Amino acid sequence: MRFSIASNSLAAAAAALALGSSASAAFSGCPANLAVQITNSLQNGNVHFDYGSCQLNKAGTGYSVGAVNFVTAGPEVYHIVKAYDAVTNGNNEFNDVRNVLKANADNYRPSAVGLEGLCDAWTRAASNESFRAIQNSMFMKNYFNVSQQYADRVGLTQSVNRALMLNTAVVHGGGSSGSNLGGMIRQTNKLVTQDMVAIGDSSPLNITSNGAVYRVSETNWVELFLQTRARYAENGENNVDIRAFRYLIGNNVAGSWKDSVKYVDGKGGAASVRCSDTYSTYATAANGFLV
Repeated sequence: MRFSIASNSLAAAAAALALGSSASAAFSGCPANLAVQITNSLQNGNVHFDYGSCQLNKAGTGYSVGAVNFVTAGPEVYHIVKAYDAVTNGNNEFNDVRNVLKANADNYRPSAVGLEGLCDAWTRAASNESFRAIQNSMFMKNYFNVSQQYADRVGLTQSVNRALMLNTAVVHGGGSSGSNLGGMIRQTNKLVTQDMVAIGDSSPLNITSNGAVYRVSETNWVELFLQTRARYAENGENNVDIRAFRYLIGNNVAGSWKDSVKYVDGKGGAASVRCSDTYSTYATAANGFLV
């Protein structure tokens, strides 16, 4: 079944979510592109976004769909569909599941009941440029921009550490609760009880903890952060994402990333990403992508 698309649909798709695609000035271009590719690889086994993916979550949180596994237990999936409605005149692949998605979003309901047709609808819609652009906008708003705002607040400068913030937001959510990125940062800061400055570090972080301000080397703070994240991660320290970032940090893949980066993939094998590739097979600056 074919559905009509409003004229200037790509521009309308960008406007539908009313999202700014402004990336952090401290983390953009090649380094940011590499960071997204690494997280995609660790999550999906492929450096590219899988816009049409859809699977029922074993954890009982409904379905995970699209570019970064948006979940139906919260509002993201419905907001993507709602934005898509704006560029398809409200008549599209989601006609049979729209009301259930809205009810789930309104009540943060993890149920998959009534969404039996979601995967077929999502996969078909993913062939539409506007639908892919909307997914990218949601990624930029809820994951990339949020993670880099947190990185700015902490004062992180190295590409690997800013990439870690992005990866954590994608895997655990970019919110401020205990198990989200913001909550983990808050818990990490509480672990700082003294100055922790490495020899030769001329620009340590200023971390406020328990009413005091301590000077902490970026590497030392990130180690505490990884310890905090491991408490929430599947398989703890053996989690594929934590293992990959410990490899990146341990092999001195620091500073500002350029050209390519080697890392350990989800299967524990050697892998690399290149700036000449992209995290999306649909990537143009006009549609808010990091290129």
